Amino acid sequence: MIGQSINILRRAKRMSLSSLAARANISVSLLSLIESGQRDATPDVLKALSESLGIPPETLEILRDRAAHSDRDAQSLATTVRRMANAEQRLEQLLAERFPSDSRASLSNSARRRRYRLSQDNRRARGASEGA
Repeated sequence: MIGQSINILRRAKRMSLSSLAARANISVSLLSLIESGQRDATPDVLKALSESLGIPPETLEILRDRAAHSDRDAQSLATTVRRMANAEQRLEQLLAERFPSDSRASLSNSARRRRYRLSQDNRRARGASEGA
């Protein structure tokens, strides 16, 4: 069922019911009804939800079409999305630990200084060769 898939995707992205509803510009009660299977989502609502979840609109349409055939496919896709979201979060944490934002700035500044020194050295070398 599409509502269950939306619920799983929302939780995988660590979003609350109210935050997803606000992003999709729908009411919390409508989203709750859709997730519980008590109400069908229109194509416009599905599109707004997919954009708010950061997934291609076709994903929810495929899930909606396949829900009648197999809930296993929806569960499998939702599990994959959850794993990807968790991996993305772990990667962000590792990057933040290994490369704090202040060290990234100093790294880029030192690279910029190095390039500036090299360009000045090249100008001096050209000036010396032209004067000879």
